Amino acid sequence: MKKNIIAFALVIPFTFFGCATTTKQVPKTQKQEYDINMGEVVDNPLAEQDRIIIERQCQSVGAKSCYDLGVSYYRKGDFKTAINTFDVGCAMYQYLPSCLQMGRMFEKGEGVPVNKAAALDIYERACFSGDKPSCQDMRRLK
Repeated sequence: MKKNIIAFALVIPFTFFGCATTTKQVPKTQKQEYDINMGEVVDNPLAEQDRIIIERQCQSVGAKSCYDLGVSYYRKGDFKTAINTFDVGCAMYQYLPSCLQMGRMFEKGEGVPVNKAAALDIYERACFSGDKPSCQDMRRLK
């Protein structure tokens, strides 16, 4: 019962805020990177202007096309741009395939350091939203 209450408490913020996170403040002399690692700054930043371009592209094309854009970056091996694109699709549209692909990339360390806790969080949110395959991923990581 306690686990169900905790899980429900985790689903509510996701419903209202998506899966975007905020960036840490760093001195202007350092290159700042978009924070996709649950509050940690990640190596090899994607420039803020690139992030803005991705957001504009995703706004103009919709959730599915934003996901497809991320897939095209992923297939080219540009994992950093891909995970940022999936993050935009997840946060902007709460598009489940974008969120789940982010979870897989966190789990494998593609474009970001391996972060099983972030992957588990994404899988839990998807599971509690009714996605059964995510429940299997969640159980596998627990």
